[in-house]
Amino acid sequence: MTVLHSAMARLQDVGEDLLIKILSFCDVYTVLLVSRVDKFLHQISLTKQLWVHLLRDLGSRGLIRRPSEAEIDEYSTRDIMHEIKRIVCGPETWAPESIQPPTIHRQVVFHPGIDMDEIFGMPLLIPGGTHAILQTSGFIGLYEVQNGKCIWQCIWQKASERGSIGVDLIERGQKVRVAMVPGKFSPNAKIMICEIDLHKGESLEVFSVSMPMGNFSGDLWWCKDLRGEYMIIHIYSLGMPGGHIFVLVNWRQHQQIILTYGERSTITDLKPRLLPNHLLVTCEVSIQGKRQHSIVATAYSELDAYWHPLNIDPKTMPFSGTDFSSYPINPPVEGKHVPISAMAPLEFEGVPLRQQHACQSQYIHESPIRQGVYKILSYTISTIYPRPAHSQALLTFEFAADESPQKIRHSGSYHSLPGSNGGEMISYAGYTVRWTDGVDVVMDMKGSRTEKRRNADFCVMKASRGWQSMYFSAVNGAVLAIADGSVVVSYYK
Repeated sequence: MTVLHSAMARLQDVGEDLLIKILSFCDVYTVLLVSRVDKFLHQISLTKQLWVHLLRDLGSRGLIRRPSEAEIDEYSTRDIMHEIKRIVCGPETWAPESIQPPTIHRQVVFHPGIDMDEIFGMPLLIPGGTHAILQTSGFIGLYEVQNGKCIWQCIWQKASERGSIGVDLIERGQKVRVAMVPGKFSPNAKIMICEIDLHKGESLEVFSVSMPMGNFSGDLWWCKDLRGEYMIIHIYSLGMPGGHIFVLVNWRQHQQIILTYGERSTITDLKPRLLPNHLLVTCEVSIQGKRQHSIVATAYSELDAYWHPLNIDPKTMPFSGTDFSSYPINPPVEGKHVPISAMAPLEFEGVPLRQQHACQSQYIHESPIRQGVYKILSYTISTIYPRPAHSQALLTFEFAADESPQKIRHSGSYHSLPGSNGGEMISYAGYTVRWTDGVDVVMDMKGSRTEKRRNADFCVMKASRGWQSMYFSAVNGAVLAIADGSVVVSYYK
């Protein structure tokens, strides 16, 4: 702190305007740290002009809803801080100490001009909350939330052949990249990636590959993640040894790596996700002679020798044998297994999670506070019956993408409530959406917080009457609902 105080003291000589300009290139964490140095810097750090810079930066990265210029004019510095706090801690009216029921502070309703009964699957609010993606039996459409205008459409498959979508916000929030993976083969079916300009509505197809013909009717494909030049495709085939396989795809180079770690890489283990310049999975790793579930990261720089031409046809993928338990290999690399750059064991209160536990789902969120830092949430569940104490746990980790050497740091463990299933996604603050008793609810995954909730009710919000389906924005806590022929996006206080 003495060194920081000395450096800040010299910075005071450059003038307030230049100091604000310098701090505008920092992250929220650094600004808050500077505010603790002395009264002068504390005053500078509360300047609205500085926090507007921080707010716009977070908006351009899709970490927060981008407010209009009219809203910014009305905001105080404290209002902007509250917007950021909602990401980190969740809405105040969802907190255990809240005496208010969940309260909406902003809501947008738009009418997409289509038959809402035609919508299938989960609607999607893209990072930043400015646009929504809706799927119908005939097309996929990208809509402006503020006015319901459709700025882009793409012919999609019939509802009986539902596919999956991956989304990546690029060019400082000016464009969005959408990956579309058909659920199964049909004539003219393709895996595609399109880039859409969110302001002009112009689109460009940047990747396309035809689905393989003549496979088993049960063959299925999913898009598990999309980031930068990489995509993860999950393939399931009844005619393939092992059944399930994950493929890391460099779509610009039309290359792939079949993901294998150790002797086994099953669907319940990997849960692969993408980070900047890194691949993240969970798998069994030998630690002091014992196999233990771990979370591991691999830097792309270590994969140069692993790439081979793109091939999503299960019939022609290389395998290590012919029996059902054999797994794909990655020639010509010795050992055939993807290397590990960093790892951390999955543990609950110091107790290793081994064969009796599996990672049910995994989520990654860029920190809204510190640049280059990512929060990892792993939801684990016991696979044995009767289930033991702490059979469900939410484990949190931190990973700094630019740090050297690479480290994954365990940052917390939370006992999850019985009956929870991880939902479709878990927010930065630890909330999730779950379908229960015919309605969607937002629930608290952190048991220590939930138990303090009044009446021991784990639901912090229930779906309103008439909601057909619901999407929970894991980044900024927005709730999108298809209700009574309209799309409703709500933000809570």
